[in-house]
Amino acid sequence: MTSTPPKDTSTPAFPFLSADRARPVARGDERQRFVLGMVGLPARGKTYMARKLSRYLNWLGYRCKVFNIGNYRREMVKKQVDSDFFAADNAEALKLRNECAVAALNDMFKWLREGSECAIYDGTNSTLERRQMVVQYFEEHKHEDMNVRLVWIESICNDPQIVENNIWNIKCSSPDYATTDNKAQAVSDFKARIANYEKVYRTLDDDSQSYVKVIDTGRQVVSNRIYGYLPSKIVWFLMNLRIKKREWPIFLSRHGQSEYNVLGRIGGDSPLTKRGAEYAEKLGVFINKQPEVVDWVSGSEDQNNGDDTKCDNDSSSSSSSSSSSSSSSNNKNKRHFEIWCSTLKRTIQTATAAAQHGGHDEPVRWRSLAEIEVGICDGLTYEQVKEKYPEEFAARKADKLRYRYPRGESYQDVIERLEPILFELERLEAPVLVVGHRAVLRCLFSYFQDIEIEKIPYLDVPLHTVIKLLPRTYGCDVTTYPLDPVHDEE
Repeated sequence: MTSTPPKDTSTPAFPFLSADRARPVARGDERQRFVLGMVGLPARGKTYMARKLSRYLNWLGYRCKVFNIGNYRREMVKKQVDSDFFAADNAEALKLRNECAVAALNDMFKWLREGSECAIYDGTNSTLERRQMVVQYFEEHKHEDMNVRLVWIESICNDPQIVENNIWNIKCSSPDYATTDNKAQAVSDFKARIANYEKVYRTLDDDSQSYVKVIDTGRQVVSNRIYGYLPSKIVWFLMNLRIKKREWPIFLSRHGQSEYNVLGRIGGDSPLTKRGAEYAEKLGVFINKQPEVVDWVSGSEDQNNGDDTKCDNDSSSSSSSSSSSSSSSNNKNKRHFEIWCSTLKRTIQTATAAAQHGGHDEPVRWRSLAEIEVGICDGLTYEQVKEKYPEEFAARKADKLRYRYPRGESYQDVIERLEPILFELERLEAPVLVVGHRAVLRCLFSYFQDIEIEKIPYLDVPLHTVIKLLPRTYGCDVTTYPLDPVHDEE
């Protein structure tokens, strides 16, 4: 016997949906496209911001791509150039650089005409003349099938130490200096390049245009003429982004095996099995032996940079936060290792055991970290879903990413509610352990690894396995530790 699921009267996470993709689009105008134009002197983190923004937008379900003018220049010139190439009075080089800028614009508009929603135009774009050229290009290439909106994003950094670190740690290892063995020589040449740009640099000051200024790696964010769903989300993301080298890892782990895992049932709020409780103890032993955790805990509060890295999270964790504050006041010289979990029993039990093993604060509980809501299928096995709701079973199988359980969620809904967690992880300057659920960790892992959104529902995240993420400037190192792996049913 089969059943017809009741009509889903819940409010979707996305208020405006396009026909083919569960993502918000501009109200009343599906021709809308966005171009984010980067602005700023070299070594100010523009490319870092561009790649982070692209990863974030793709994670949300927008098709986005970075078009880096420097890559076009390297492809066109075919040789290493020195700082003189970037001098404002080098007419021949300036002509070539402008040709590279136009080539990037041509490819970018082709990408948008093919149906993509967003593109990032990555370069210095530091002169009024260059930006006027870009605006003029937009006017000359208007297309009836799309309405392209330009938003400038300027990175301003007045902290000489940050700029110096960027030059030594990033720019000297860039393709521009691939044939330079002497790092000091590369640094000297790059500083001369910056000096050439500084002579003609003009900050954004045209208030008729849409722009965002990120000052001193997020100390201050200034926006002008920013309106609409997507631009507002971009500003929110930039306000939480830290353009600094991350020193501390993010540890991800599912909860220990639960009673529902053994029975093959989905959803619910079942406790851990004996094997799951044993894993929680193993997790505590493992995590408290990690060098980064040992180093963090053995440090003191005055070693911190003073940035508030504690979570401004769900009300359900208020008691945990109060406990954490009380503990901190009693141990002013000790830094506490943070452990996050959902509000479901299996993660609370797992995270609490890990915290108690190291003498850490109570885990911070986030409702946002709860497993995907399966609605009317809660407590059923997949076989029972197939038998009772065959149409729902088939719909889920056909499109796991966008399928929404009746009175439940889709993977894209989960991504939407994970944004606060993602922003906290981006700004957190401390190690952290996140104890979550399979669908939730798939979504978080995919962001840091820049994995295509369509692949998210199929990522392998077994039970009793720790994933260590260490975000780098242009990527993320991943190490997996199988403590007692269990591969459960899909």
